[in-house]
Amino acid sequence: MIDSLLSDQSGQYQAGNLLAELKIRSNSSENTGIVSIGTIETQSALATLNRNQVILNYIFKGEEQTGIVYLDEKTERIIGAILIKTGQSENVDKIV
Repeated sequence: MIDSLLSDQSGQYQAGNLLAELKIRSNSSENTGIVSIGTIETQSALATLNRNQVILNYIFKGEEQTGIVYLDEKTERIIGAILIKTGQSENVDKIV
């Protein structure tokens, strides 16, 4: 269960920079066996946006996973969400 918002303040990115960062993080996660869900879908959504469009993110943390929600700053529309397994559970189904 994700139960704790890490900050009331959002993070802020430009869509193009965030897309580049997520590609790097995705490759690193795969290489180290870190389980994540939603990375590819979030990258696909970001690729459709103007690279200078401002994206906000909020991070939620639980014992077994961390969730990150990305929003369009102007419309507050959800661009994507990523869940990252951070706990010791072997059951990936607990992430969703």
